[in-house]
Amino acid sequence: PQAKIYRHSCALGPVLLAGVPEEEVRGWTMRMEIRRAGRTVFEGQTSLARLKRRFDELAGFLTRCQELPDGVVLLTGTGIVPPDDFCSEEGDEVRIECGPLGVLANPVVRV
Repeated sequence: PQAKIYRHSCALGPVLLAGVPEEEVRGWTMRMEIRRAGRTVFEGQTSLARLKRRFDELAGFLTRCQELPDGVVLLTGTGIVPPDDFCSEEGDEVRIECGPLGVLANPVVRV
């Protein structure tokens, strides 16, 4: 399932950065860590160079058949996926770090 589509399940930040050349962004590494009771229970990383499509191509798909408001955000799939037997728990902390953007950290809550 697409976890990011559920209410209260799509966090953005800690900053949004526009106008960075695609070549630069593709050099960034994305890291994810899930912590439970103070210890790491999952961690992984990927390179944005692994994105299959160019940014202009993705934006073209997004706007091809719809009118969207200014500031719309396109969410791609992720290359960091815990194993099938992993299940997040309420109270876990998910930390995502990418390039110069800093760390986005949020608790898992039941909705």
